[in-house]
Amino acid sequence: MRFGGLLVSIVALAPALSWADAPADPPAASPAPSVWTQLGWPTTSKSGALARAAHVVESPTNPVYIGKVAAGTRVAVVAVVDDVPTKKKNACSRWVQIAPRGFICASSVGPSDAAPFGAHLPVVAAGELVPGEYFTVDEAGVDLYKTQADAAAGMPTGELTGHVMLRSLETVWFESTGFYRTDKGFVPVTGVHALHPSDFRGVRLGGAVQLPISWAIAPSEKERRVFDAPKRRALLVRTVERYQQLVVRSVNNGYADIGDARHGSEWVAQASVATASVSTRPTGVADNDVWIDIDLTQQTLVLYRGDTPLFATLVSTGKKRTPTPTGEFRVFAKAAVTAMTSEAGEGSQYDVSAVPWAMRFAKGVYLHAAYWHDGFGRKRSHGCVNLSPADARWLYDFLPPKVPDGWSELEIVDGPVVRVR
Repeated sequence: MRFGGLLVSIVALAPALSWADAPADPPAASPAPSVWTQLGWPTTSKSGALARAAHVVESPTNPVYIGKVAAGTRVAVVAVVDDVPTKKKNACSRWVQIAPRGFICASSVGPSDAAPFGAHLPVVAAGELVPGEYFTVDEAGVDLYKTQADAAAGMPTGELTGHVMLRSLETVWFESTGFYRTDKGFVPVTGVHALHPSDFRGVRLGGAVQLPISWAIAPSEKERRVFDAPKRRALLVRTVERYQQLVVRSVNNGYADIGDARHGSEWVAQASVATASVSTRPTGVADNDVWIDIDLTQQTLVLYRGDTPLFATLVSTGKKRTPTPTGEFRVFAKAAVTAMTSEAGEGSQYDVSAVPWAMRFAKGVYLHAAYWHDGFGRKRSHGCVNLSPADARWLYDFLPPKVPDGWSELEIVDGPVVRVR
């Protein structure tokens, strides 16, 4: 799988986009009490509880995978389908229909006296950017312990080396030694380093805030210096901040003019600026359709509804050896979190756990949050389109169709168009 304010006048600077601006969840559906007798459950049952994750299919007779419901979810049971013919040994023969759609094997659920409930996944604590704490393994590697008992006994069962990133689910202590519990097992806290996700956010568009919008993207202060003329040895005027929004009035000799009528022309290196501009709608996209335009040269993403731009941001796409494919695609799957690993023979080997808000639009290629870098506006990935956590979260919730609460994966038919150019 591959991964992959301007100091002077800026026309109404675009406000940062909050993930909370995404559409609200619909109310939970009510279960159908008539099914409890058929299932042999108590009449006081109100929902079906999942002790483990369950695959959702379109129908028992057409078991096409359409998503996954997470463990701990309580589903509304609509109907029961018995005696489904099967061709495979031990295949499911009794199914329950759940709201809002699909069927899961009846053996996956048990009776619950509580109302249906599903967490909005992935779960992110208030004020946090990502669903948990993330770490990268030391260059020297770190011992891995399969179980808590192995960690307590100091008996490693393996080792993690190379470009490995982990999400900690909890911290446990044995005497004076701490361990992080991860999806790979337990690792000592002394063998990893904390990752600090970027807090960069894209901008809402509309009203006075329109395209084009530019940002200063250069990581070094030297590259963000502003001069009084588009040439070497010009007079230094000031320095702009990284990710500061800018208005580019013109370009000359490799410099961009970010000045205004009051202060006159002020010039910054053009390579230190990324600009999101208006693009034409792809053929076949209707007036009310939501679609995405990704500019590989500028490393920008713009979300549209028809011809109307709604949102713009910076991204990081594939590097020269692992380029992001160009063309027109459709989002065909969403995953609350997913693991991403290098393919056999890939020059750079990596193993990245729990990548949040992943939206697949080509084989092995996703729009997803990148919690391990803050280099948006520059090519950084193994082929995927990296977004800041805040942007990925908002897009995941905004792009139709919405993932039902409690579902960790959703397969999509005719999802939004993604054009990469």
